[in-house]
Amino acid sequence: MQLAAGAGGEIDSAHAPILHSRIDSKGAINKWLATRDLRPTFECIRQDFGMSIAAKRQLDEHTNYWRVNQFMLPFYSLVPPQSKFPELSGHAWVPMDDNHTICLMFSYHPAEPLPAKMREVFEHGHNGRESAHASQDSFVKRDATVPYADYWTKYTRDNGFMFDYQSQVESWFSGLPGLWVQDGACQSGTSPIFDRTKEHLSSSDTGIAMTRRTLLEAAGAYRDRGAKPNGVENPDAFMVRAVSLTLPKTASWIEFGRPHMAATLGAGFGYQL
Repeated sequence: MQLAAGAGGEIDSAHAPILHSRIDSKGAINKWLATRDLRPTFECIRQDFGMSIAAKRQLDEHTNYWRVNQFMLPFYSLVPPQSKFPELSGHAWVPMDDNHTICLMFSYHPAEPLPAKMREVFEHGHNGRESAHASQDSFVKRDATVPYADYWTKYTRDNGFMFDYQSQVESWFSGLPGLWVQDGACQSGTSPIFDRTKEHLSSSDTGIAMTRRTLLEAAGAYRDRGAKPNGVENPDAFMVRAVSLTLPKTASWIEFGRPHMAATLGAGFGYQL
């Protein structure tokens, strides 16, 4: 279940305003949201492609903000866009062996090129920190006999993911050097294979628990009947988008979001971010 450990962080909207936050006054992304509602309510539904995990936060007495992450079997996860950085992103969590998963990151705008500044930050980081993508400086070269020799990161459990105590005291909640490093440290920092009977899950882990169950059922179906996930032989199953929706309290995220969660090549978001 190493795969589930990686994807779990990306389908959990509750962790972001905490793990990725600043403790100084320079944070801007979703600051208004984090200060209003740090306890989202989750609703999860099974889909032909896997799982939709919706997190609801209350904006005011009349309005809710929904972030709907997607998990697509066998190993894709999609993250909702933000108004300040309107792109779609996600990962493929591909098992390498029993203890390692290679994480393939992607970001794109559905109808136009990514801004040059965004591409620069993805490729080179920002002020020595990592973004949502592994920068060119984040890899260490391994011998060609090592599988995936070009794609091993320098941020590891052995070096504490390059934790910086002074940074934690002055600027960043985690003290870790960038977005994906913070996620990676939490996802793999416990052990290569963790005894999940020792976990203490809460209501905010609903999406994670249901996605794990979906993975186990899919693995069992393949073992017992040779049944494959829908997307293996039906690529149209992957025509899915994660969404961010601001809706009246009485509106259904499922009904309003259905057309926007269906991807169409070349089409924009189709709603106000």
